[in-house]
Amino acid sequence: MTQPHDMKILAYDIWSHCGQNLSECERLLKSEHNFKVSRQTLTEWKEKYDWQSRAARAEAEQDNQAEEITDRSILKALLAQKKKYDAYFENQARGTIDNQAVYAYSNLLKKIVDMNSKDGGGEAIDRPKLFLEDLDFIARALKEIDPEGLKAFGRNIDAIVSRFKESHAQAA
Repeated sequence: MTQPHDMKILAYDIWSHCGQNLSECERLLKSEHNFKVSRQTLTEWKEKYDWQSRAARAEAEQDNQAEEITDRSILKALLAQKKKYDAYFENQARGTIDNQAVYAYSNLLKKIVDMNSKDGGGEAIDRPKLFLEDLDFIARALKEIDPEGLKAFGRNIDAIVSRFKESHAQAA
């Protein structure tokens, strides 16, 4: 036999899943669960156990979980794309450079860093260190595939570093 507490939980679950409609809840309890309860009793339970607030909290929690899942899946896709770019650069023919790919790669890295540091979540990111690691990667790649590009990169390194500092000073 169903206990009174179980009936209230069942009533709440049905009420919340049928659009918070007490008439529909009453009908479903009777037709699907052979549980006769008046609309007045349901109204009392709704008020006594604050079903409205409980439903609002449950909805907010569900929205937060959906957002978290979305962010996680986006980050996962970005990391997969980063691996593809890493492989692309490793297999690039010597003496060639794809400026668009380098630009896209650097934006991809920035997006990954931004997502990892979103809302202060996760561990603190040492942006200057990450920036230097990225510059080192680009310099090594240019050395192998486009020595002339490396010279141009070297001539412009001060401007690149200045822009990095400016963009992160504004973000801070």
